[in-house]
Amino acid sequence: MLSIKATVVCANTIIVSMILCGFAALVFYNTKETALAKIDARLASHAEKIATELEEYTENHQPIDTTELRVLRTDGLSSVQLYIVHIVTANAAGVAILSDSLFASEPNFQFNSSSHFNPSDSLNIASVVASGRIYRLGQTTIVVGNHPTFLLSVAAPMDDITADLRRLVVLFCVVIPTALVVMGVAAYLVARRALQPVTTMMQTAERITANNLGERLQLPRTRDEVYALGITLNGMMERIDAAFKSQKQFIADASHEIRTPLTIMQCELEFAMQHLDNTAMNNAATESIHAVQEEIERLTRLTEGLLVLANLDAAQLQMNIRPVRFDEVVIECVQRLSPLAARNGIQLTLHIEEAIELQADREKIGSVVFNLVDNAIKYSQQGGTVVILLDFGTNPDRVILTVADTGRGIAPDDKEHIFKRFYRADRDRAGSNGSGLGLAIVEQMVRLHRGTISVQSELGNGATFVVEIPTAVTMTIVKALE
Repeated sequence: MLSIKATVVCANTIIVSMILCGFAALVFYNTKETALAKIDARLASHAEKIATELEEYTENHQPIDTTELRVLRTDGLSSVQLYIVHIVTANAAGVAILSDSLFASEPNFQFNSSSHFNPSDSLNIASVVASGRIYRLGQTTIVVGNHPTFLLSVAAPMDDITADLRRLVVLFCVVIPTALVVMGVAAYLVARRALQPVTTMMQTAERITANNLGERLQLPRTRDEVYALGITLNGMMERIDAAFKSQKQFIADASHEIRTPLTIMQCELEFAMQHLDNTAMNNAATESIHAVQEEIERLTRLTEGLLVLANLDAAQLQMNIRPVRFDEVVIECVQRLSPLAARNGIQLTLHIEEAIELQADREKIGSVVFNLVDNAIKYSQQGGTVVILLDFGTNPDRVILTVADTGRGIAPDDKEHIFKRFYRADRDRAGSNGSGLGLAIVEQMVRLHRGTISVQSELGNGATFVVEIPTAVTMTIVKALE
């Protein structure tokens, strides 16, 4: 599919080429016809002079001596490059009174009076080829005493005309392509200048994301259709921005409001657990309270995740970058999650070869580790293993965190979606109490640290998440994701 600029250039080139070719054909035809008209006029004038003098001479002299004809002495055989004359009698014998050698040797110049004699006062002119050259040949009858007496053939070479026409064709072959190239370049420059506001709008639109909806398209100075388009698009973006802000504010407010009663409920349930007696009825109540506590904990994690994402979307999440012992952060996260792994029958294996320090936000880099390990435990089957590996890899400027589990794995169609919010693959996460926000938070926290995250997985062979983070980060506060 051609772009607008390419379409404009191609259309203009085709139209102009057709116009130029038509103009060239018209010029060539008119030039040729004008040149032929001039040489035909010369042939007719010369033939008329010969006929007039031949008529006068015939009335007074017998036999005819062509050397006495003034016009032949001045314009005929003495200037054969201009005119070639052939005169024969109009009787049955068709005796040639005067004939140039070319008329005798070339079939196109031969004239048979007995078979082709046709009395006429006009000069019949046509183009013929003889000895590799093009001639203009005219033939007519000369009437003496009301009787056709002679047949006159007069010819002139067309070398000059042919050369001029060839030069004209060469000129067209040079001028037309050059004109088309110049026109194509000019059309491209004009189209590019005319579409520059559209290109600028497109570049601005590509930079706009959910985190910078306040940016607007730059409007052109000319109040044309492109200006109207920019006004319309800016109005649409204002409405979208307002809707996003309303949604983000709602999520942030709702998460903040929900977190407070959840905390109170959790505290009250813990207090009730401390005052229950060890009876059968109380044991049943204890199990119910445990179930409620787990759900409250799940809701708490969900609201905290929503609040984090809302702050990220609103560009209000600040990064406190300072030197952090990443190996200690990983060990702390593994220790916090060890009870959960033990309850699920999952073995945690940690490999750290050396102390690793990097510039990072301790709390947020810790959430990356915690969510990845927690995710691996939840989606591993009982008796499985979760391996956490921390090292520098082959590049000392980047630290690599690897979290591998022995769970069900991730289907190929789900890999590109697992970092999206609330996305949960049915086959991989069935029965899990996850919120679908953990990996989305991990991905954005890694990006805030200028790192990358990838996943390798096959169904039935578990999943391996690899996080690469630079050891040195220059920013101190990050307000928006690029």
